[in-house]
Amino acid sequence: MTTIGAIWPLKNLMFQLKMSLSSNTLVQACTLCFPHVAHDVEYEASALHVALQIAVESGYAQVNFESDCQAVVIAITNSDVYVNELGVILTSCRSLISSNASYNLAFIRRQANRVTHNLS
Repeated sequence: MTTIGAIWPLKNLMFQLKMSLSSNTLVQACTLCFPHVAHDVEYEASALHVALQIAVESGYAQVNFESDCQAVVIAITNSDVYVNELGVILTSCRSLISSNASYNLAFIRRQANRVTHNLS
């Protein structure tokens, strides 16, 4: 399964689009709208959180998650505690990833993530 996501600002809002594909077939898609009051790292973490929720709720056993936001990948894979709103999202992401030993999170350079950025 491949999850593609894009986040883009529009006036005072941030929009997020997530699509999950399996064998080139759309499995699930969702669109979310956030007030534009957070930092980019929070939006990236929120997008990953939604993708993790989709995978868990859909019962997918083996999923590779990729993000071009190195700060989010590092924050989730380390054991540091963040006492803020971002910390809540990161803790939930860690919990969802640890709920399945076959879930993997990796950093990829933005150039390798060209499809997502072309969508946005």
